[in-house]
Amino acid sequence: MSGSGTDASLATGRGGLAPTVASNTRVLVAGLLYVASYLLLFPLGLVALVWVLITHVDPSKNDTAAGLILGGALLWIVVVMSFYVRYALILFRTALQVPSGASQEELPPVVEPATPLMGQEFDRYARVKTLLGRAGRCRIELHGNGIRIWRGPSHPEPSWSFVYSDLLQAEVVTLLGGSRGPAPSYLRLIAARPRMAFLISSKSWSGDLVKRLAGHDVPTFPSR
Repeated sequence: MSGSGTDASLATGRGGLAPTVASNTRVLVAGLLYVASYLLLFPLGLVALVWVLITHVDPSKNDTAAGLILGGALLWIVVVMSFYVRYALILFRTALQVPSGASQEELPPVVEPATPLMGQEFDRYARVKTLLGRAGRCRIELHGNGIRIWRGPSHPEPSWSFVYSDLLQAEVVTLLGGSRGPAPSYLRLIAARPRMAFLISSKSWSGDLVKRLAGHDVPTFPSR
């Protein structure tokens, strides 16, 4: 099952699915404001260039002109960074919150499925976040009948294991402008019991992980 057949449910949460981050209005608006602030460089640069050409001011020899241009550039950087931090905070907060989900106080540090996990198929290490905060660098294991997210044998906590039928959905979340090159992507994994979200910094293998989860009939929403 993939996201193509569940668009009606993703915005309303019908059928047990949670709204995706991509469908969240606050995330969309925050992202657009960040992009708009970044693009503001071009009209500001054009105004500065026209002003220099009209007044024949040489900023390299005129302290006032140099100060105005430098001050404008610094102000632009501050504005862009402010909008970016706001956008990132809203995106991460939205990704970790699930409607009718468990509160921070209710989230257990250890979850074990009723059926033991068997037949490991895939494993990678990634940084993981939940409402409890940063779980650190965790081992992500896909088994024939479920998934385990844990720190390894030497760290009994945190450790979360679920059979695939207890996973509501998996969604690739992309953070615009997080680094040079391709935008960083995360895997948002939502479990049903307890109803909680994981944000996995899966980077380049997010798509592979989503495909593997889809192969186990977990509803998935790849990056658009």
